[in-house]
Amino acid sequence: MKVKRYIGNDLSEAMIRVKNELGRDAVILHTRKIKKKGLMGWFGGKLVEVVAAIDEPDNFTPVVKKNQEKDMQDALEAIRQISQQSQQQTQQQAQQQAQQTAEVNEPVEDVNTQPKDHLSGEVDELKKNGVSNHGEAR
Repeated sequence: MKVKRYIGNDLSEAMIRVKNELGRDAVILHTRKIKKKGLMGWFGGKLVEVVAAIDEPDNFTPVVKKNQEKDMQDALEAIRQISQQSQQQTQQQAQQQAQQTAEVNEPVEDVNTQPKDHLSGEVDELKKNGVSNHGEAR
């Protein structure tokens, strides 16, 4: 039988540690509240101590420990993939916003900005033909 002691900030935290290390078949032998050491016994918080045990054969190795490294690597890989996807989405959104901003900021052709030189020739021709500035014939 393997007996271990776990300490946590509360009972649920300690129980999570028990289940992660010893598995679901672990048996709780004892629980108690303990004081966290502080300055000369003062200002210490309260903790929970859980003593748990599991019956194991001599060649027993907890499954969690065998797979723990692989699980951690899998979790890290998943985090990396999520991070990369997030970065790609952020870059795509930035590109889309830049394109939208560029479209909005494109110069608009204003009729008032066109050169008036091409009209002056037409106006001179009309004056020669006897048409006044107001469109009436002289």
